[in-house]
Amino acid sequence: MALVVPNLFLAAQNNDKDLMIEALKTTDINMAGPGGYTALMVVANYGFVDMVDYLLSQGPNVNAQSEGGQTALALSISPKEEESALVVEKLLAAGADVNLASGGGNTPLMEAAYQGNKAVLQLVLKAGADVNAVNKFNETALFSALVGGDEPEIVSLLLKAGINKEVVNVDGELATDIAHRLSRPRSFTVLCS
Repeated sequence: MALVVPNLFLAAQNNDKDLMIEALKTTDINMAGPGGYTALMVVANYGFVDMVDYLLSQGPNVNAQSEGGQTALALSISPKEEESALVVEKLLAAGADVNLASGGGNTPLMEAAYQGNKAVLQLVLKAGADVNAVNKFNETALFSALVGGDEPEIVSLLLKAGINKEVVNVDGELATDIAHRLSRPRSFTVLCS
């Protein structure tokens, strides 16, 4: 039996505004597809800026969460700073909750830190991201930054924002332990200064 994909999601995946306009005549903009993803989540994930604009003008639930707790805001964050920052700005302006965590407790700040996306990191901090939020492993965005790579500028921004570098994760490790174990020498130096 073939999988039938509603036009709403075909339009989202293919960045097809004409099809999206048609689909929204008969389909709820907040309809959840496989995994609980909405059309807004799909276009945010792909970084389709114009389609994000269009969907936001149609009044979607900007804080809808997938089955795993992902939001359009979290899904929009990628290593591509400029494209990702444009989508993040639009979602924040539309009322996206900067502290809404996934099922595992990861926040958009943690995702930006993991991706090494300085522009988005600054946007979510400015929007009021809780710099000391912890996920289910008792890890902050500082841990996410170190797992993502050796990005001392990201670590420095988090420290300037007031992140607590003395948080101990469920394995009994500090951020410095993670930096040492994962061979993040430049970040380790920033953490120890």
